[in-house]
Amino acid sequence: MRAAKVARGLGSGIQLPVNMVDACELVLLNLQHLPKARPQPQKTKKEREVNLDYIIDAVLSNGASLLRDESRWYDRNGGEAWSLEIGDGVKFSINEKAFSGGSGQENYFQPQCKQASADAFSRIISCKTSRRNGNDQALTNFKNQLSARLAWTLKGVEPPKQQPQLNAAYTLAMESVRNSDLLEIGRKNELQRMVKDFPLAASCLVLEYADQITEEDEAAILAKQMLYEAYMNENTRGDNSEEYALDVFMSCICYINKRANLKPTDLDLKKKASSVTRALSQTLTSIPRVSKSALSLISSLCDIDAIYTAVAELGKGTISSSAAAHAATTAAEKRATIALLALRDCAFHFSDKDTQQAAVDCAVGIATGRFLSPSNIQDKALKLAMNVLYAKSSTLAEMVIVSATSELERVTQYAIRNYEKVKTANEVAKEKDGGDEKNRDALVPHSLEEKEVMENMKPAAMLYMALCVRQPDMIKTLMLCSGRSRADVLSKTVRGDMSKMARAAATAHGAANIALKVADMTSEEKEVTLLLAFLDNLSPKSGPLPNQSLIDACFQIQSDKLSLEGTEDPRFIIPVVSALPRSALVKQLPSFISASDRVYKASLVRMSERLSRQATTFRNDDLSEGEDESSASLTGMTLCEQLVFLHRLDFASVSLPQKRYLDAIQICLEMDNLFTDRVILSALEYVSQQFLQGEKLPLAYMRTIIQTVSRHETLHAWICSELLPRLLEGRVYEDRRQWEGWMRCARMLESTSAVSSITAINMLPEEQYRRYRSKYPEK
Repeated sequence: MRAAKVARGLGSGIQLPVNMVDACELVLLNLQHLPKARPQPQKTKKEREVNLDYIIDAVLSNGASLLRDESRWYDRNGGEAWSLEIGDGVKFSINEKAFSGGSGQENYFQPQCKQASADAFSRIISCKTSRRNGNDQALTNFKNQLSARLAWTLKGVEPPKQQPQLNAAYTLAMESVRNSDLLEIGRKNELQRMVKDFPLAASCLVLEYADQITEEDEAAILAKQMLYEAYMNENTRGDNSEEYALDVFMSCICYINKRANLKPTDLDLKKKASSVTRALSQTLTSIPRVSKSALSLISSLCDIDAIYTAVAELGKGTISSSAAAHAATTAAEKRATIALLALRDCAFHFSDKDTQQAAVDCAVGIATGRFLSPSNIQDKALKLAMNVLYAKSSTLAEMVIVSATSELERVTQYAIRNYEKVKTANEVAKEKDGGDEKNRDALVPHSLEEKEVMENMKPAAMLYMALCVRQPDMIKTLMLCSGRSRADVLSKTVRGDMSKMARAAATAHGAANIALKVADMTSEEKEVTLLLAFLDNLSPKSGPLPNQSLIDACFQIQSDKLSLEGTEDPRFIIPVVSALPRSALVKQLPSFISASDRVYKASLVRMSERLSRQATTFRNDDLSEGEDESSASLTGMTLCEQLVFLHRLDFASVSLPQKRYLDAIQICLEMDNLFTDRVILSALEYVSQQFLQGEKLPLAYMRTIIQTVSRHETLHAWICSELLPRLLEGRVYEDRRQWEGWMRCARMLESTSAVSSITAINMLPEEQYRRYRSKYPEK
């Protein structure tokens, strides 16, 4: 018998039974078969002739034909398994005593069968084909097919101890599942059970990953065959072997990448991680389908924050360590990019809608921050979703919209959950700032907690707003989510990033058309807030003025969206006031003043935003004789003009309360960063010059001068030396109210140390001087 057959467990020839009586009877029965010639005495150890068969057996069995394992009953003591019965004839049967009692079949026969199977399987796996053989590829494919079929057939057969590579692969598979952070506990238990039930299958799935890889595609050859065989088994048996096998395979890749990220200086780990990741797309697209959990594991490859932490420590060392850290970071980012490409390939390769949607969900999840990844990988994922998945396929475009809508809903709920936390943090920050809200930007986070929440929501909002440019109807959903109760932080985030969406939508669809379309989508007050932000960004503060179509659209929106009292809301036309004629703005001043302080201030800023260089100028438009003022070419209103026209306003004729009228001027004086000393000086001087030309002084003029004395010390000298004497020249004392204001102002400046109004007081006519002194005696 050839030694190769012995190695396969086919026995060592005829063996005597253990029972002596049976052995004697067997000998007596065979006496008639004794040879006529006496056999030659054999050596104590039979030596086999070394010939071609001997060498081939040794090569094919990887040396196993040269060894004899004493622990294998089928190679050493097979006679114990049989019993002999002599009656009418000779019968051989399995000896029940060998498998009864304490040993049992499970403890004796089955383990030996499994060990024999494991030995045979290990010899197939370790078989190497010769490069000189022309059918090398065909033999390799046959070996992989045979290995995959046996691995899924031999349930519960563990890798043999004398095969370290299989044992290392089994350990790697178990550790990969155990250390997976993305899998749920129940899923981990199912995968660990699968690894224990099919140890050889789990080992083959990650076999090439447990050893040093020498070729780029070598890691995927056996794994692909194992996954395909799992798919065939699932269709045959109806179990989840394919899904479990793919999860184990992906868990191993993630585990190798995780180890490479934690040890950036380990070149072997980096090389192995790069090799297994490069083969990822080829492996996934070669199997019939991909599970949702496997795609989620692919997404986890983009989480490379660990390598940035490790590299930060290495960067503090020598130049060589810094170079190694940079190389490791570059390799990790490249692996994350390959993971994105794998998601892309899965989305386009598979025709199953669920698989496509799962791939799109993962890509969108990376872009929106649901799967952890650095900002540069998020940007790549955003480009993948918008420029590839959405742009190249209408089917995938719908899936991107579904995923983006789901992500928007997720961040909406996140904003609602963190409402109280952000509110409390903002109140604490407000108390630290002294409760001053004047200089606080409404779109800037007011606390660290609010900043963190806004940063977590921003990627999802940005992706959805990018889709709104392509699909304007989606703006309705954006406004509904942002306008929900307690979702204030989301509304703030959307309004803060509204400029890009508004400008892009105006370019794609026309500013006027998109403004009217968005206006038709809004109903509630919170949605109106977003509409106002959208309109405000349609008219940028620089560049060309808003065109007439946008101006008409804003006025149409104002007329369509009346308040509960039936009045027009001035907020809708504020975005285009910089393009309105100055005469039209003068007529709109009462409506701006009647609104809230925030609206009124916004109108002042927008009217003058394009006239900053002319802030101290009151422009005169030379009209031809008989030409209407409405045809003037002046647009917007300078800061100087705003103060002048505010003072000239006839508040009674426009049904504006006097208190609100005076408060409007007071608000301007309090906006020190806008209405500076020079602006106030130019406005007061223009009115005084007009007064000398016969124009009546406005009612609040002297009140404004008195407030200027209190707030602007730098103007004291000008008021004493020029303004007060000029008013006397215009006979200000003939108007009782203005005269009372002049005397009060002069008194305030009379006793000041730096400058004094005594010169102007001495210029009073005798009667007015006597009245002044009767009311304000000399000190």
